Amino acid sequence: MPEEAITEVLETVLNVKYIGPDAAPETEITDGFLIGFSLVSGETVDTYIEAEDIPTDQIQQTTIAGFDAQAYEDESLIGDDRLEHYVFQLDEGNANQPSVMVDVVVLVKGEDREEYRRVVQAIIESMEWTRLE
Repeated sequence: MPEEAITEVLETVLNVKYIGPDAAPETEITDGFLIGFSLVSGETVDTYIEAEDIPTDQIQQTTIAGFDAQAYEDESLIGDDRLEHYVFQLDEGNANQPSVMVDVVVLVKGEDREEYRRVVQAIIESMEWTRLE
């Protein structure tokens, strides 16, 4: 089980990355995982997915971190990898504040893929989502 992961925090993005022991040096992730949490302001799940041009037959309903979500796969901008997306509405917004949704992007690679998936799931489920006023 991975013991150390690298986190990167940007204004509206949190990335968690683990590079496994069998990773090829100086390359994209070949062993390990990457989870990206992106907050998107002013969007709804439906308008976001529509803008991403995801065919409706590729979208699945699911639950993630206690939220109803829509899941789909998309091509990575680097390499031949398929990225898993889980998109959910965090806040509907109101007259004074825009709506907020979350796009969770997951990439898992390597021999220990199933173990990495369990860790990824545990990380995602441990997240607590609160809107800052």
